[in-house]
Parts: sequence; C-alpha cells; structure tokens
Amino acid sequence: MAKRAKQYRWVGVHVVLAAALVAAAPALQSEGGATAAAPTTNGPAGGAGAVVPGEPAPPFVLEMDSGQRLTSADLRGKVVVLNLWASWCPPCLEELPSLERLRRQLDGSNVVVIGVSVDKDWADVRKVVEKTGAKVTMALDPEQKVARSFGTSKFPETYILDRNGVVVRKLIGEQIWDRGDFVTYLQALGR
Repeated sequence: MAKRAKQYRWVGVHVVLAAALVAAAPALQSEGGATAAAPTTNGPAGGAGAVVPGEPAPPFVLEMDSGQRLTSADLRGKVVVLNLWASWCPPCLEELPSLERLRRQLDGSNVVVIGVSVDKDWADVRKVVEKTGAKVTMALDPEQKVARSFGTSKFPETYILDRNGVVVRKLIGEQIWDRGDFVTYLQALGR
C-alpha cells in the first residue's frame, strides 16, 4: 500500500509540474522578446476577438495630438508598426527609446511607426515624449477601443501590419526594436 501511495504522489507531482509549465509558457515566450533571425510572434492573446497573424487588422481610427484622425485606410500601402503602450507601464517606457531608434533607421522608408497610448489624456503622453525625446508618431486611445479591437491583453503589445493591412506579427511585451533582424525584416516588408 505504501508503494502505491508513493506512486500516486509522484503522479501528482508530475501533474502539478506540467500544469505550471503550461501556465508559464506565455511568460517564457515573451521574456526575452524575439530573438530568432526573423522576429517571432509571441502568440495570440486577449481571448475571444484577439487578432492573430494572417488576419486583416480590424479597422481603426487614431486620435492624433493635432486633433486630426488617422484611419487604417489612410495607412494602406505602408507597413505599420502599431505599438500599444501606456505611460504607467514600466516595460513600455523602457521600450520607447529603441522604438524611436527604429523609427529613425526606417525614416524615409515605406514603414510607419505609431505609438498608441491608452492613457486618458494627452498630458501624460506629452510628458513621456518630452522626457524621452521620442518623435514616434503618437496617437491616443483613452477608451481602449483600438486595444480591444485587436484583443490586446498586455502592454506593450505590438502589431506589424503589411501594406495590405494584414497582421503579420503580434509581439507581446518589451522588444529591442532597433536590432538588425527587426530592421531588415521591416525593410523587406516595405519593398
């Protein structure tokens, strides 16, 4: 009987370990960002309605600081790096300088980098922009309509759209955007 109890205990330990690995898998995937030669997708998230690579991006309208609106239709023909972030999100703030360096490297190309803040007003966004010197095109999504339409579950979360408005990559968590593989990948998409 003692032998059987010991066997059941080991089965229980294996089940708990397997469950822990399954639960930790999303965090492990996004921990180091994309490291392969071509940037990797860190999987769909956000539950029902989450956009996955290969699907068209949902139509969206972005509120710009100038008061103008920028729509997904306005961006057709360009590769779009759509980075959803917030001023209260430490990984977002850590990621912003490399996003700005990416923007500078791709300046004049067919790639547009847009930061979409889910802050409630422009004051918080302006403080971050002033502090970091980022010139990334910024938009505001205070009601998180864009974030919800994409199924965003964690900030920062970035969607790369091809020239036809199809999501080709979804990256969850902080990335190092100015790495050579990202730059090369985005330049190739923009051709």
